[in-house]
Amino acid sequence: MDFIDLYIISLQEQIRMNEARIGVLSEDYTTQKEIAGRIAATNFELEELLKEQATLDRLSESVQSNLQAISASNNKEGFNFEITYPPSSAKKVKPDLTQSLALGAFLGILAGLGLAYAVDMADRTFHSPDEVSRALQLPILGHMPKLVNDKKQALKGSNVAPTIIAHHKSRSRNAEAVRAVRTSIFFNNRELKHKVIQVTSPHAGDGKSTLTANLAVSIAQAGKRVLLIDADLGLANVDIVMGLKPKATLADLFDGSAELTDLLVPGPGGVTVLPASSGVQEMAYLTDDQILLFMGALEELDRDFDILLVDTGAGIGKNVLYFNAAAQEVMVV
Repeated sequence: MDFIDLYIISLQEQIRMNEARIGVLSEDYTTQKEIAGRIAATNFELEELLKEQATLDRLSESVQSNLQAISASNNKEGFNFEITYPPSSAKKVKPDLTQSLALGAFLGILAGLGLAYAVDMADRTFHSPDEVSRALQLPILGHMPKLVNDKKQALKGSNVAPTIIAHHKSRSRNAEAVRAVRTSIFFNNRELKHKVIQVTSPHAGDGKSTLTANLAVSIAQAGKRVLLIDADLGLANVDIVMGLKPKATLADLFDGSAELTDLLVPGPGGVTVLPASSGVQEMAYLTDDQILLFMGALEELDRDFDILLVDTGAGIGKNVLYFNAAAQEVMVV
């Protein structure tokens, strides 16, 4: 056995001894770890016991203090009391009159505004001409005052109705209102491209014929050739308000006893009138052929006049719709 073998055997012996020592140390480490764990648990339990002891001490002191107070009160006659808040005179808290009035006024105003808004939203009527214009998207030509049928304002010896103010008092304020409508028509109808103007209204008695007659006179006073056509068939009255006594009417045209040119009557202020027939029931129910005949006859007169004013009946009857289709502009009173 040489030196190297001896050295190896020596090293192996040291390794064995080290492993034995490691085993002993491991056992010691495990034992110490268990002891340390038991110590930590004991310390935690001790801390909890100390806290519980402190709580019990405070509770004991509180109980002893209360017992002393009870014992002291039992040694005195009567009651043991202490003034916590000095007494004072009572005062009214609710209801507050000022606050109630203010709140009531506020709620009343709020309710009134809400009611007014609801009524306004529910109201579908028009309150001004501007509202009508915005709703229909059409211009307002003018505003006409109510014309009084007063014979005192008529010209002496004239058979024209007093309400035709453009003829009797052309410089009056009411006549100026008619001229304002005339100016609006001229402005909206530049170069007289729209020669046939129908005048109608929703209801009878709105003043449609009176306005049409006044407008015809006013336009004639401006130097225009005007033909006033009474197309309120069956209830015609243009010849009456214009003070005319025509020899022939539209009834004669339809029965073939007269030509259209025979019906034209010169009226006041240079207006030419084409009268209808009042009181003839058949005139209110013309056939399609009769209406087409009348429309064709009007086309022959178109070149002889600058403006044709057509006074139709109220509402949307058959005859009114026919003339509406033939008109180039419609004016609603």
